Amino acid sequence: AINAAFHYLNDVQDVGAENVILFGRSLGTGPSVDLAARTLSLPAPLYPLDIFRSYQKIDSIQCPVLIMHGTEDEVVPCDNGRALFAALETRPNHQDLHYEPIWIPGRGHNDMPEMECLGHCRRFLAFLKGRQEARAASLRLPKGTSANPASI
Repeated sequence: AINAAFHYLNDVQDVGAENVILFGRSLGTGPSVDLAARTLSLPAPLYPLDIFRSYQKIDSIQCPVLIMHGTEDEVVPCDNGRALFAALETRPNHQDLHYEPIWIPGRGHNDMPEMECLGHCRRFLAFLKGRQEARAASLRLPKGTSANPASI
């Protein structure tokens, strides 16, 4: 299903892969990590769960990742989220892609504070937008030049 949704957005609606934000919660994290690892450039806000062996793929993701996890999760222990973040930190370009994980004290798998989580997602999206704007600004040509390679 995630492949079909991505295909529809990217190929049918022409949204562009760089404008797609993956979101996976609980079981949805596995397919999100898998798609992000295969496409290499999609932002992926994630709630960790490893039955999809995300820990074997997550270091292939070449974009910022938001990990949010309750510290008292008894379904998927918070250590799983910490291990996924540790794997992200091994990426050669991690400093360029770093986004601090969110560990929510006293919360479990199904009692994450909705408004707080949405606030973290909004801040992550603003972070991504800022990166995109900075990248676009850095690609702008200096005044007086043209896109003609001979003039650059």
